[in-house]
Amino acid sequence: MSHMPRNKVFFITASAKLAVGLMIVLTLSACAIASIEKTWRDSEVAPTVYHKLLIIGIAHDDNLRVMFEDILSDTLRQHGVEAVTSHTLISDLSKADRDLVQKIAQNEGADGVIITRGLSKSERTVYQFATGALQVRTAVTQDVTENSRTNIAMSAVGIAPTTTGYELASLETRFFDTAGAKLVWLALSDTAQSGERVDAIWELSALLVQELAKEQLIEINNKKFSQPSF
Repeated sequence: MSHMPRNKVFFITASAKLAVGLMIVLTLSACAIASIEKTWRDSEVAPTVYHKLLIIGIAHDDNLRVMFEDILSDTLRQHGVEAVTSHTLISDLSKADRDLVQKIAQNEGADGVIITRGLSKSERTVYQFATGALQVRTAVTQDVTENSRTNIAMSAVGIAPTTTGYELASLETRFFDTAGAKLVWLALSDTAQSGERVDAIWELSALLVQELAKEQLIEINNKKFSQPSF
């Protein structure tokens, strides 16, 4: 486990600044890749098993928020952990402060809260030439707002007979104890997909549930993870 700077702020924002760098290894044959790069846990918090979680996904696309929250919640339920989605309880996350989230979690009987937000997003296109040479074009979104900026870099200029496009993202997931509104665990993850977003979200959800079980923050009744048909 990597040690990360402690941050005890129970924080929600709908317009977070985004980092530029991404550490993702891609292969042309991959449809969806998800990986957890670093995790941190507060060693001062006594080990606790959580039984019901409030799931919050911070995204500028409401459909993406709903998709993420639904898939992570479903993955938890399929493995014996109760979960409730925030989009059924909070319509506008930008107006949700710590006290409101804590109150809603308590009203729902959720002893833990999971908040996932994007740190960066980019699109990468790999061009395959007849000679076998590759050319990569990357567009990195630095600030996903109405005034967003996009940097585009291309290794060369030419005509490519085939292309493969990827959407990449770096995300942060925070796990809070509801009673004390205290940060217990944090993970940094990367995703990449060339097909449907649902595939990458499911891959990430499975990894998050496995990591939470490994940290003994939750107890799962089935260690087998198989992607359902959506």
